[in-house]
Amino acid sequence: MILLHHAAAKEFEKLPLDIRDRVVRGLKEFHETGKGNIRHIRGELWALAVGDYRVYYWKRGEDIGVVGVDHRSRAYIPERVEALEKRLRRN
Repeated sequence: MILLHHAAAKEFEKLPLDIRDRVVRGLKEFHETGKGNIRHIRGELWALAVGDYRVYYWKRGEDIGVVGVDHRSRAYIPERVEALEKRLRRN
């Protein structure tokens, strides 16, 4: 199951429609196959690259919890990573 944190849902809604479609396809493919351009960020936080965007998530068993979506230009800023980790701890 793919779960979406409410803050991630707001970020997702702000994306252009074509980017949203790519992100959804990328997440579905990753969920089904386990394959994708992924990077471990810290602790349970991982990032899936979908074009120029990064989907931040945690994975437990078959569940993927999306905690954020950002353009790669903001992807690994320490303050952003800390905010995402806070969201992750609240799950």
